[in-house]
Amino acid sequence: MKSKYLILFFSFTMTFLSSFRGNAQPIKPKQLLKKVDASLSEIQTVVYKIDHSKKHFSSKDTIQRIAVCSLFVDYKDKMNAYHILDVKLSEAKRYGHYQYDGIYTSAVTYYTDSIDKAEKRLIENVTENNYIRIIGTHINNYLLQDYFKKKNTFRQAKSFGAKFLIKEMKVEEVIHLNEPVYLLTVYGRNIKLPNYVQNAENKYYIRKTDFLPVAYSFSGEFEGMKEYEYYDIDYIDINPDIPLEEFKVDTNVTEIKPKAIYEKVKKYGL
Repeated sequence: MKSKYLILFFSFTMTFLSSFRGNAQPIKPKQLLKKVDASLSEIQTVVYKIDHSKKHFSSKDTIQRIAVCSLFVDYKDKMNAYHILDVKLSEAKRYGHYQYDGIYTSAVTYYTDSIDKAEKRLIENVTENNYIRIIGTHINNYLLQDYFKKKNTFRQAKSFGAKFLIKEMKVEEVIHLNEPVYLLTVYGRNIKLPNYVQNAENKYYIRKTDFLPVAYSFSGEFEGMKEYEYYDIDYIDINPDIPLEEFKVDTNVTEIKPKAIYEKVKKYGL
């Protein structure tokens, strides 16, 4: 009799667990969007490394670069964040160092075999040149502007107007670089308008532990040409105590020896 009761108990337990698993609902796209938006909204400062590759519509080549970026988020600013950005450029020994403080932007490029040599530093007032040295330039590929702004990508995807641009969204649970993530795939509608990308597919890899995006991929077509983009994000530090003064561009410094800059960023594998 005792054995019979054990069998019945075991059978009941397995049925209950099976029913529980069957009724467990995966997270819905809009729920995920809300959680990602909330996580990004909590970030005031961040330091990350980004491994980026992109093939533009009009190019046959894929550009691959690695960068380290520090951001100070300020939604009142036109760019929504101040930045210090270091990029390993296409040549193996060539680097770029870029800075923005809301008024001034600076840029210096250098080679690692001459880091003790003073290099000219380009400084411009972005409020006077209408931000043309920042907006639309290649460094935007590394600034994650779609994430760190008031109306970020995930917030916009929840808006009323998004239904006219988004055909479908779906969420899967996958493993990305040995880490469990939610894979959010967003399919764009094919709209017959000039300069409109067709068959657009955006994939966001969202870390389960904190609902932060850790990777992204894009594919789309335009006039028979295809574009691809992919990047991984490694969050080095979230909300570190970075003084705002650190982002300030000293307009009196027109030349700089990049040794200290290079020594600081090479530890991140640039």
